Amino acid sequence: MTFLLLGPVSSATPNGQGPLFSWFLILVGIYVAGSSWRFYLKRRNDTDVPIGNLVGVSAVSLALVAAGVWELFRR
Repeated sequence: MTFLLLGPVSSATPNGQGPLFSWFLILVGIYVAGSSWRFYLKRRNDTDVPIGNLVGVSAVSLALVAAGVWELFRR
């Protein structure tokens, strides 16, 4: 089901996914980025997590937020 929502079929609709899906992307991106940075900053001395992993998760989260904002303003 997830592949149908995010895959090539999702782009086949003439009006896109709608504002609800755009807000969902924005909120998920903000939540994932915020929680990963919060966890990292809390425990950066205890764990040996490479900063590259955190930057990668943040980049994917930023892409989700950008896609959501793009869909909101595209209308």
